[in-house]
Amino acid sequence: MLLDTLRSGKPRAGFVSGSFPRKPRACVGVSSKRSADLLLMAVLLIGPLVAFAKAQTVDKQVPEIHLVLFVAAGLEPPGDAEEKIAAAAEYTETFFVKWMKHWGYPPAQERIFPRGGNGRIRVLQIRGSKPAEQYTKALELMQELWAKALATYGMPRNNPLWWVFVYKGDPPTRFDEYRGSGDLRRGGWAVVNYENRPGQISVDKEMAEGFHHDFTLKGCVHELGHAMGLFHVGPIGADRLGNTVMGPRTDPFRAAVRNRAYHDLVYLCQAEAAMLWRHFVFSGTTQDRSVLPTVQVQGYRARRDASRGEIVVAGTLVSNGKAHSVVLVDESPPKQQDYWAKAYAARIDPKGRFEVRVREPSGAAGTFRLMFCFENGAITGDGKTRELSGAFAKKYVVLNGGYRFEP
Repeated sequence: MLLDTLRSGKPRAGFVSGSFPRKPRACVGVSSKRSADLLLMAVLLIGPLVAFAKAQTVDKQVPEIHLVLFVAAGLEPPGDAEEKIAAAAEYTETFFVKWMKHWGYPPAQERIFPRGGNGRIRVLQIRGSKPAEQYTKALELMQELWAKALATYGMPRNNPLWWVFVYKGDPPTRFDEYRGSGDLRRGGWAVVNYENRPGQISVDKEMAEGFHHDFTLKGCVHELGHAMGLFHVGPIGADRLGNTVMGPRTDPFRAAVRNRAYHDLVYLCQAEAAMLWRHFVFSGTTQDRSVLPTVQVQGYRARRDASRGEIVVAGTLVSNGKAHSVVLVDESPPKQQDYWAKAYAARIDPKGRFEVRVREPSGAAGTFRLMFCFENGAITGDGKTRELSGAFAKKYVVLNGGYRFEP
């Protein structure tokens, strides 16, 4: 895990995500790199993205996801690279729409990637100025890419999303630092490796199946999820749908889940669908995009429903914005945190009342965090930040076989 945890082990929305190498490797600690990475992040985001924000008042076009093949200097990209990247994007569109509809969050806009005149998903190509071995850091690569893409393609500066596939050569050579960062207001970016291996991406196959796993398709879509503002959300066993797209890497998931029938399955859980529903790439509008509504939770209460083995959390949201859903993240270290933290969603009624069921309680001490999803696409748990770490939070403990909840 890299800098998606700027707060000791807790994932953030609008953050920089963890790496998704194909093989396990040691994680880079936050403490040793915090100052340097935060400074670089500030330079990049305050530079290009502030320029985008200034131009947005002139160009009202709804931002797009710019799909990019970035090729290191001195290399020729594989002849089918753009075709495979476009196929990955088509698979991703189909995946998101399928699961958002499944959970009752049908997107207003189903085609989230721009097409060319021939109807095919458009892939931009950017040539790097440095040899492959010098591209190791996602943020540094993005700094070069932003300037070149704007100069080459003359696209509107409206805080878009960027999904960048980096080609540094054929395996075992690869770009190892899979990263993603973003939120509704500032747009986002995701940088992943272009894995040049034989095979085809097919919407008829599972996301972690066969060639899709070799291509690291789940890791690629995971980082795009971060670009859209999603934090880590782990799988819920009771769903019986496999791994969540924002959950752990495929290999650790397979090691932890004995039932092989789930090993290739990846799904968008209900909480993830709720968080994405009103994002501008799915809603088709940026109205009030920069507004972060206020949040006040009244009448919070939690109780155990012994007959169903669930915990029921209820309350009322008081806000100057209109929220459609609440997301409850159940964190219970050490087994149920970060990539494995479970999240549940429920609709909010017109009076702000909500009731969400924790269908798979941890059975140990933990914390419930509440994030609210608003009609303008904003997601916040305190009305001040877009980060999970700042969300409304209540602790609970297990005593004598039962639960004691913080009032």
